[in-house]
Amino acid sequence: MRSCLLGFTQHHLPNDEINSLYINAYNLGTSYCTTNHNYGGVSVFVHETISYSPIELSKFCHEQDIEICAVKLHLAFATVCILSVYRSRTGNFLLFLRTLDSILDRLFTNSLNITICGDFNINYLEDSANKLKLNSLLASYNLHTTVYFPTRITSSSSTAIDNIFINKHLNIGFSIRSCPNGLSDHDAQILTLNGIITHKFPARNITRRIINDSTLLDFKLNLSYESWENIFNS
Repeated sequence: MRSCLLGFTQHHLPNDEINSLYINAYNLGTSYCTTNHNYGGVSVFVHETISYSPIELSKFCHEQDIEICAVKLHLAFATVCILSVYRSRTGNFLLFLRTLDSILDRLFTNSLNITICGDFNINYLEDSANKLKLNSLLASYNLHTTVYFPTRITSSSSTAIDNIFINKHLNIGFSIRSCPNGLSDHDAQILTLNGIITHKFPARNITRRIINDSTLLDFKLNLSYESWENIFNS
């Protein structure tokens, strides 16, 4: 999968505004908008060349505790599931873990390539009990962190509270980098997954000459039947 095929965002927009938001060449694949708080909300924008289907997860959402949405991408030779997550630092962390576990238990199969991204408000630049608990839960679904650099830098702190978790066995040779964009106090992260073919290419018929002892003998026999007088006379 080439970079920039997908967009994972947090937003502070009401439902009617997010549905009318236009991003060139991208479709709003799915979203969750808060109703009781000014901050929060998640969405996934999908490039217009990719077929997808939204996954209904609104019943699992609890504002501030866990806000989540997801899509399945129907690619040429694989199905990829993208989950976008937001957890407030003041939210109920145990509820977040239990709900995320329920969602993954519902979605997980050995062949489904799952990616989870978002603002978890857990600093991955230092050890903590919450980091250990989240890592343990995600590892049970073969999901592991990819972000080891700061994603939110201020005059007084540098933290990695945004993250992307992938199955590293299904995504060998991935790369990730920070992308400061000036639109937020959080830097974006660009994840590139290699070896995922997004489109089926049309079938081509290729004709090849078979060369072996039998066909060589046949070729010589056919040559013996030819008249070479025109060539010899010229």
